[in-house]
Amino acid sequence: MKIKSILKDEFYMNLPAEITVAGSSGVGILECDQDPTELFSTLKEFASKTTPIKAFFGEVMQFPYTNIFFFSLQNKKPFRELHEEITKSKIHFSENQFPYKPHCTHIRPNSPI
Repeated sequence: MKIKSILKDEFYMNLPAEITVAGSSGVGILECDQDPTELFSTLKEFASKTTPIKAFFGEVMQFPYTNIFFFSLQNKKPFRELHEEITKSKIHFSENQFPYKPHCTHIRPNSPI
């Protein structure tokens, strides 16, 4: 938050830090044609059986050919295991060209919202 404040990133200041487990890498974004009740039920089941994960950040890195910076993680294994479980679930995701990389997006300087 301190870095976001220094860079006056008002939009991202309002977003909590999060570790990506689906979406921008790996399984991709959610398919739109799913039954919302079933989808939320599956997500709720994941949340109820997933114990808290203590994350330790590594170095700040940049995704190649983008202006997206992220914190790498020192302990990737629990996030990879959760990601793998999600990929085996009933949830449908769109295809994604990028392999799964556990990370915490840091800031996207000068990027349009």
